[in-house]
Amino acid sequence: MKTVLQRVRLARVSVDGKVVGEIGNGLCALVAVTQGDSLDDVLMTAEKISRLRIFNDDSGKFNLSLMDTGGGILAVSNFTIAGDTRKGRRPSFSAAAKPDEALELFNRLISSLRELGLIVETGVFGAHMEVEMINDGPVTVVVDTTLTRRNNEIQRKPDCSKPELTKLLGEYPQVIFDMAIENPPDFDSLSLDERNLLKSSAEKINGGEELKSVLDSVLMSENPASGLYWLQKCGIFSAVVPELDEMVYLSNEDDRRHKHVWDHTVQVVSQTPKKLELRWAALFHDIGKVPTRKFEENGKVTFYGHDSVGARIFSRISKKLGLETDFANNVRYLIRNHLRPGQYGPDWTDSAVRRFDKELRSDLLSDLLELGRADITSKRPGKREDAVAQINELERRIMEIRELDAIVSPLPGGLGNAIMEAYNITPGPILGVIRRTLEQDVSSGRIDGHQDASYYVEKLFELYPDYRELRK
Repeated sequence: MKTVLQRVRLARVSVDGKVVGEIGNGLCALVAVTQGDSLDDVLMTAEKISRLRIFNDDSGKFNLSLMDTGGGILAVSNFTIAGDTRKGRRPSFSAAAKPDEALELFNRLISSLRELGLIVETGVFGAHMEVEMINDGPVTVVVDTTLTRRNNEIQRKPDCSKPELTKLLGEYPQVIFDMAIENPPDFDSLSLDERNLLKSSAEKINGGEELKSVLDSVLMSENPASGLYWLQKCGIFSAVVPELDEMVYLSNEDDRRHKHVWDHTVQVVSQTPKKLELRWAALFHDIGKVPTRKFEENGKVTFYGHDSVGARIFSRISKKLGLETDFANNVRYLIRNHLRPGQYGPDWTDSAVRRFDKELRSDLLSDLLELGRADITSKRPGKREDAVAQINELERRIMEIRELDAIVSPLPGGLGNAIMEAYNITPGPILGVIRRTLEQDVSSGRIDGHQDASYYVEKLFELYPDYRELRK
């Protein structure tokens, strides 16, 4: 398998004038499947593409990979890369694999990249395509598995021959769990008999607490996507947590764009910082989409209320898996509120930001913002960056307002005189009551802080026409 990789700021592929695949920052991969290629070549290429360090760190050195940057991949099949120009003036393409063989391995490559948690867009195999890109650098490298196969250190597929697998599963069905933690093999590369054997063994496992321990390890691993896909394909989720399995073929959008909820979920987990309760929340944050999906007349898909429904579903799941009460409550809280950070807009007033801060648990606010960032998986160039920047701006404003409120009184000097004049009252206890009421309204976000005295007098008349009611 031969791949030409180009580091890009933008890349898109079109067929018949219509864009069918597009990414922002990331890699454009032109892939040729060659004669004699096998699944090993697919796995080797996927590993190399995902981990090749051709992105700059803060010092400008090639120290970051696609796994580090979170960029996308535009993978386009291109048999001409296999062309041999050593003789004559017309390239020979005899080294290219047959179309049906090439299609199978190319699709395997796409699946392998996605299982690593990467965002992958593709063209249309065999079609006449137009590829546009902005090469960043320029940086262009070639990955040729025929040259590196002997030095390959990837061990993605342990000995899973049927006799050995039958023996293992017969003595210890939970070996499926062990394999999920310890760099699982490619489930799709196993024979049909072996896959059926794994699935039938999974049906015999109903230990919720044992799955909880395995999920802890998988979620905190360097590559949680591979373990999650393994558990799902083996049938563990179907047997123990069917609510997760039901997300696999549930689409976030209409039939024009198959953005499946399960693939989105795995990507969110991979994008979430390595904190256990945060990754648990990422795994179950969209669990409520299954019962709430609705199709509107215009074909649009909606999931109204899936956050609150998902929190209730997780309550049942947490008991089945034996999660500790405090841990489960924190995860459920994050699921229930995971949409809140994305609702922020630049038009929010300081009062709105203050109210957002006051309404949410301060001990989980940072985690909630992290989950909001990870939940952004748009493939449109620049859209994810813009949405993450919005949440970053929300966090900055929260911190700024907290600091301001802690240092400076939110009410201006001279307000007491303005209140006495407006209400025609004399100094006394009622003046303190009115001031404390205003401070509470500022703290709750009901009114703005740090305004002129006239603003608060106006708000007093609006909210408390009869100041004597404040004595009660």
